[in-house]
Amino acid sequence: MNTNFLNDKQREAIYYNKGPLMILAGAGSGKTGVITHKIAYLISKHNINPMNILGVTFTNKASNEMKERISGILGKKFIRGLSISTFHALCAKLLRKEGHHIGFKNNFTIMSESDQLSNIKQIFVDLNVPLDITKPEVVLSLISRAKNQLLFPRDLKNTTVMEGSSELVINVYEKYQSQLMVCQSMDFDDLLLYMVHLLKNNQEISDKYRKRFQYILVDEYQDTNYAQYELIKCFTKSDSNISIVGDDDQSIYSWRGAESSNFQRFEVDYHPVKTVILDQNYRSTGAILKSASAIISKNSLRKPKSLWSDKGIGELIHYYECSDESDEAYRVVDRLFDMKFRGNQKYHDFAILYRTNFQSRPFELVLRERDIPYRLVGGISFFDRKEIKDLIAYLKVINNNEDDISLLRIINYPRRGIGESTIEALRNFAMKHKLSLLQAMEKIQSANHIDLKSQARIMEFVDMIHQFKKEYHYNPIAHTTKRLIEYMDYESALYKLCKDDGEWQRKLENIKDFIKSIHDYETKQDEREDDGIISLSGYLNNISLMYEGSTEEDENQFYNKVTLLTLHSSKGLEFPHVFLVGMEEGIIPHGNNENLEEERRLCYVGFTRAMKTLTLTSCKTRKKYGSIESRIPSRFLEDIPPQYLNQITSQSQPDLTNEEATDYFSQMKGLLKD
Repeated sequence: MNTNFLNDKQREAIYYNKGPLMILAGAGSGKTGVITHKIAYLISKHNINPMNILGVTFTNKASNEMKERISGILGKKFIRGLSISTFHALCAKLLRKEGHHIGFKNNFTIMSESDQLSNIKQIFVDLNVPLDITKPEVVLSLISRAKNQLLFPRDLKNTTVMEGSSELVINVYEKYQSQLMVCQSMDFDDLLLYMVHLLKNNQEISDKYRKRFQYILVDEYQDTNYAQYELIKCFTKSDSNISIVGDDDQSIYSWRGAESSNFQRFEVDYHPVKTVILDQNYRSTGAILKSASAIISKNSLRKPKSLWSDKGIGELIHYYECSDESDEAYRVVDRLFDMKFRGNQKYHDFAILYRTNFQSRPFELVLRERDIPYRLVGGISFFDRKEIKDLIAYLKVINNNEDDISLLRIINYPRRGIGESTIEALRNFAMKHKLSLLQAMEKIQSANHIDLKSQARIMEFVDMIHQFKKEYHYNPIAHTTKRLIEYMDYESALYKLCKDDGEWQRKLENIKDFIKSIHDYETKQDEREDDGIISLSGYLNNISLMYEGSTEEDENQFYNKVTLLTLHSSKGLEFPHVFLVGMEEGIIPHGNNENLEEERRLCYVGFTRAMKTLTLTSCKTRKKYGSIESRIPSRFLEDIPPQYLNQITSQSQPDLTNEEATDYFSQMKGLLKD
């Protein structure tokens, strides 16, 4: 295995194999290469069985990239049995095998975020909770926080262990968790909660996986929450061969539970720890790195490190103080177009980064006006479209007959004459007799208060579910799903909801893509579970973990388009030319500066996305709720060493008027269209 192209510190991290290792990997320092080569080194040089290695990261994209790189180094046949996955995928896989110890069947449903919220809203109705007291979204967020701290409803009672754990939150959490168990469902937080609970309370299972996972590598360690930290701790001892890779300077997800203090926890629990700092940056120029380092150095709670690059100082950072958000958008787009023209760049070389989504609108308007193609990161997920959610709900009910949440979505769609009053009667009958909804429907003759016509329609639905359960067991999944769609005449029902034929055709194309995703699962070994078994349960597990929260992001589809995205969404990406806009107090840093250290880390992440040039902007005034507010430049601008900052004023660089700019664009457009 060739490692000559790596630097000394990268090789040091790869070769170390004597216990706990902390790799502090600065932005753009080649950490993915270090992780993949370390795993390849363990297998090829130390003859470690791939079955005994566990790699954990946060995104499926990162997981797949690591697998591909290791396969490229060693070859596929040498890495069979290697476990590289996200935290949630790992827990889901283990709970499918071990969940029966805590009351779950192996076909439990993983609930989507939208279904979670729907369930909480229904609990509000059941408990007669007025919406003016608190919002379901707030309660769901507090429940998620509790689960990230490994707290069950019983743990919140009569304690002050978690801020905001009011009696209402506890009652909703208790009912919510009870319903999930009845429905044989888990949400994403449950995957970690129950796995840690099982490992801590079942020594035999804990020993089993501790023995199996003898070498553990955790990527993006700065993004771990308490539950994820405890999960890894359950797999290890204080002297285990565990390597963590991360950058505390890029810890920007505290709002969803990430704790940068996990670095300190690691040093205490695994003492003594070998530390290797990867400080050579392969991405950015010196001016960008030195400015980013100057900003982040003001944070007190960090591991000291200073990134360096051999790319030279490069172009200075440009800073525009604009009059308002319209002026800001025109200046950015004018400079972007000028850079593209002069440097013969592609539009996908440019990114506009902002702190919050509301900032994107002025840039969209000007980009459209200039006829410049762009993509807005953060669109609707393919698996969140109505037609796809409907079909997934059918598959979930067929796979798990106890999934009441999915059943309520499809019980009368397409319409089959089962009205709201009948559904409510079914729910009451099910609760009274402690049955799932489908079980209640099977015993419908016992519910005398439901009329015979409705009973007949209900039994038709029940028969259909049982019929297709058998078909999925014996026939290919994609073929059976097409038959299910035809059997329900789903496409005709969908047509009635569309405003025109064009919308209907787009929805039909989405359904074709959905069928294709099933076909891909059936034909591609890499998308199936480790045991290679093709099943409806396996497919549902695959898409729940693979696509939850993802957006329609086909990289080929966005070729040669300017990227617009938030700072949080930009983490892990890089662009030759970056515009970081809204460098003002109240935006960057955001709000009331309650977490100034994280805001500084977020700014640092934005700076280090840039490879060649970085342009900053702020506004003197900005509209907010219809009124004009005066703005103050961000304090972070003062941290940038003056020798690396080129402040562009109206005197130093006269701007084109809108008329002149429009004329300029119209002249160049024909020449520069790609």
